Amino acid sequence: QADVRDAQKLQEVFQKEVPTAVFHLAAQPLVEHAYENPLETLEANIMGTANILEACRKQGDLEAIVVVSSDKAYGKSKTLPYTEDMPVGGDHPYEVSKASGDLIAQSYFKTYGMSITVARFGNTFGPRDYNFGRIIPDCFEAILKNKELLIRSDGTMIREYVYVKDVAEGCIKLAQHIEKSRGEAFNFGSKNMLSVLEVVKELAR
Repeated sequence: QADVRDAQKLQEVFQKEVPTAVFHLAAQPLVEHAYENPLETLEANIMGTANILEACRKQGDLEAIVVVSSDKAYGKSKTLPYTEDMPVGGDHPYEVSKASGDLIAQSYFKTYGMSITVARFGNTFGPRDYNFGRIIPDCFEAILKNKELLIRSDGTMIREYVYVKDVAEGCIKLAQHIEKSRGEAFNFGSKNMLSVLEVVKELAR
């Protein structure tokens, strides 16, 4: 175990384990937490990604590096679904942290020729998500504990919801086909395009 913000510790882990493939999923993943703790979020998601890629570069000869990102890297868009030709960006700490991590990943590919690919996912849901700042775990907690559910918006925001096992399978497929995916970013989505209120109503049903 290591904190991705600790570059020295990461170097030690790489020297010990000598991986042939790396899946970078470590992040501060909560939007609300990013508003409250922007510096922690920027350090984890930007420098954490840089530290991982630098450890990969120093080891050399890695077969595949998959950097797991988010559709939040596109910032806010009036057009959905997001497409890979849209520019990355953002107005808020979390969005900027994900966009920056993606740019760092692509810069390491372009500068050092490393076998890096980026996977961007919508809202991931599934077992073992205990982050009760997310709408789906929040709903289940309210149901199980018979308590009031508080929605932190007007409920109209539409997001794409992707099952966690599909996320894992997508990452593995990118690594398996790295010769075709290196240097690129890939969006992984689903047909679950729902507003917050629609998610709540479906779970209540």
